[in-house]
Amino acid sequence: MCSPFTTRIALILGLNNVAERTLLVFFLFIYFTSVSQSQSEQSPLGDSVQDSLQNKMEHLTELSIQFISKDPEKTKQYAQEALSLALKSKNRYFEGRAYTNLGHYFEVTEDLLQSVQFHLKALEIARSLKDKKEEARCYYNLGNIYMLIGNFESAFEYTYQALDGDVAASDSAGILDDYNRIGQLHLIIENIPRASMFFRMALKVALDIRDTASFVYLYSNIALGLEKQNNIDSAVYYNELAYKYSVQISNNENTKGILYNLANLYIELGYFVKAEQAMSEAKNVAYESQDIKAQSYATEARYLKRKGKWRESQLFALNYFNQATKIRSKPLAYDAAVLVSEISFELKEFEKSHHYLKLALEFKDSLINQSNIQKFEAWDYNHQLKTNENKQLLLEMALLQKEKRIENQKYWITVCAALILSLGIIVFFDQRVQRQQKKYAKHIETKNKILLESLANVTVLKDEMQNMMYHTAHDLKSPLNTIQGSLHLLQMKSSIDQDDQRILAGAEKAVLHGQDFIQQLLGVYLDEHAEVKSELVQLPAFLEEKSVVFASQSSAKNIRIDVKPSETFYLKTDSYLLSRVLDNLISNAIKFSMPSKSLLLAAWQSNQDTLISVQDQGPGFSTDDLKKVFQKFQRLSAQATAGEKSHGLGLSSVKSIMEKLGGEVELKSKIGEGSIFLLRFKHA
Repeated sequence: MCSPFTTRIALILGLNNVAERTLLVFFLFIYFTSVSQSQSEQSPLGDSVQDSLQNKMEHLTELSIQFISKDPEKTKQYAQEALSLALKSKNRYFEGRAYTNLGHYFEVTEDLLQSVQFHLKALEIARSLKDKKEEARCYYNLGNIYMLIGNFESAFEYTYQALDGDVAASDSAGILDDYNRIGQLHLIIENIPRASMFFRMALKVALDIRDTASFVYLYSNIALGLEKQNNIDSAVYYNELAYKYSVQISNNENTKGILYNLANLYIELGYFVKAEQAMSEAKNVAYESQDIKAQSYATEARYLKRKGKWRESQLFALNYFNQATKIRSKPLAYDAAVLVSEISFELKEFEKSHHYLKLALEFKDSLINQSNIQKFEAWDYNHQLKTNENKQLLLEMALLQKEKRIENQKYWITVCAALILSLGIIVFFDQRVQRQQKKYAKHIETKNKILLESLANVTVLKDEMQNMMYHTAHDLKSPLNTIQGSLHLLQMKSSIDQDDQRILAGAEKAVLHGQDFIQQLLGVYLDEHAEVKSELVQLPAFLEEKSVVFASQSSAKNIRIDVKPSETFYLKTDSYLLSRVLDNLISNAIKFSMPSKSLLLAAWQSNQDTLISVQDQGPGFSTDDLKKVFQKFQRLSAQATAGEKSHGLGLSSVKSIMEKLGGEVELKSKIGEGSIFLLRFKHA
């Protein structure tokens, strides 16, 4: 059977035979089949349309990359348009590029989980196209996102996959970026030697391919590593190099960040003029991002902290912490929490200081995981074997490990030496005391009938004991400082858990208490042995000065210090020793007074005496306390109202100094009614 169309053609051609008509049907079938196949091999939109679409997708892709930092919403718009055209034309390559740019958009807008999804889609397409170079870039992008999220295990894994792909493709620019990223990850987890090693490797690649633009972030990263090693001068040098290249290539983002880094280093060195200049230049750079915003808060907080403006510094430090948590940056959040804790401690806001210190430890624990560090180091080693370029790297690692072992040996030698020295000092003074005791026991036994000579010997013994106590206390300062430094180093070790941290913190607190006690003991000794220098002291102006000196301490407990007005007169005495007396009395009054009370300082003259009084509204002294209040090392019934420490030396020092000045100290007090300390000086 033939169709009507075939029958008409057969009649036109004059084909009446059935066989001839069948042959015509066969040839027509072959012809239309071949035409249909050739058309199906072409784009459904035609060659010219296909070329036009490809050019448009290329243009949209370039635009989406161009606007990623300037206007992220335009990046999203252009990437979505490119994706729509790629899906329409079934162009897998541009589909993958569009997914990558959408991943960058969600990274900039801080939707990091959405960013991961788009980069995974781009990776799937790169794998299907067997495009190793694009596949390596996808791994690199995923490593970057996981680093921002704080999942450092995944960040290391994807970055090493990117490095393997770039090495296989001999992509030097990609290898440079991978080495830099691995160095950054090691820097975050505080594996500084390995971070420095990878930054140096990246710098070598940059020098080989003459990539000047990469010098900016490489020098900046090297500076960060040096800063973490407290090599501030070298860190300044590399940051200044980074700033130089950043200005040359007009990279506003890096320039602003480097200027804030320089400002922080200048603040650490005490170069406030340079720090202010760097901060001013940074503010004038026309670029702003969430990371830079956090960095600016940190710099302002550290600057104000070094200037002693604690309250303003705390405000910027809290802004820094809030910004760091907002952008989900665990390293910045850890740094900010430590800064807020330190400043709050200086403001005596101990509860807030403790809260942020706990947050800092939590962030640090999440950053530095020993098992992960070992896993990352294993990846480092495996990669060195894979690339077949590991000989020099292995040599450097061996040298670093040797240096680390030497540093550990030096540390333990120092600790042992300090302990031996401490033990030697204790044994030496113990033997010296024993010898002195035996000597004077025998001397007193043989000369006990001569009272005056015995008293003289007792006086000599007292002086020598005081000298010995002074020198012992003085010599103990160095071992205590060594122990404090050792405790601080132990606290910095990443393997210390929270319980051990608390034990170490308690030990360090005990050492600080001991140092404070020794300092007070030395002060009492120096006061008792100081020479009296007579000069005219203006009253009550001298008391006004004292109220200003203690304003900060009293305001912390909302205690008001009033100075009773009177006519100006002069007292001939030693101003330094008088100041020491008043310091002890006023600080004790603040220490033992409840918040929201007041102190009254007054000075006046009678016919025979010049008098100065310090009156408080504290708990007062009991009858038993009054008997021993001016004796050394006495613990009285009253307790400090804010947990302040007391060594029982202040009031005994007051009595001793007043006797040296030729004056007297009197105490009037009742339980629950406060106290009045009266200093009495006879007219000359």
